[in-house]
Amino acid sequence: TIIYLLFALFLYLTFIQLKRVDMGPEKFHVSNYIKTYAYKYDDIMKIDEQNYLVFRLITIRLKSKGSLGKRITFIPSYKNYEFFIEQNPELFKHLLV
Repeated sequence: TIIYLLFALFLYLTFIQLKRVDMGPEKFHVSNYIKTYAYKYDDIMKIDEQNYLVFRLITIRLKSKGSLGKRITFIPSYKNYEFFIEQNPELFKHLLV
């Protein structure tokens, strides 16, 4: 039974904490697969990227706590994420300061 508890804890701390993020021209939408919330790009304080061998993990840190917390973690679609940032640099210029 301890193995099941450790496995459940592992799932909770890794995969269950991941969110779905959809970026649009005015706001980005974050879902925990039950509810979806919209945030403004100005609410972003920092974006951290961690590269692992098989996937990349993105963490968006908000200036203040939102409905899903202050930290939003997701695994991006590599091509779509890079393309959106390249096509909309004005949305992220406040992060370069």
